[in-house]
Amino acid sequence: MMLESIIWILVMGFFGGQIARRLRALALVGMVLVGILLGSQVGNVISPEVLASAKLFRTIAVMVILIKAGLGLDREKLTQHGTVALRLGFLPAACEVIAIA
Repeated sequence: MMLESIIWILVMGFFGGQIARRLRALALVGMVLVGILLGSQVGNVISPEVLASAKLFRTIAVMVILIKAGLGLDREKLTQHGTVALRLGFLPAACEVIAIA
């Protein structure tokens, strides 16, 4: 049942992303909508074992999104914008560190 739920999430998420792309929206929007529809709040298609391990899946999803965003960076554009890119990357993280500390 757990494997079936994971396959549902992957396949339907892919198709939801493709539909969103064709509607000229971000693919991530379609994937999130599919996740809401398959989840326990609306469709209740996903097995309880998968929902119990949702924290692990969220962590993996965030890692994949951040890696994909990092691989999409263009080095020439970063060096062209220099200090602006450095400030936009450093200042929010520094404020978060100060707030947590």
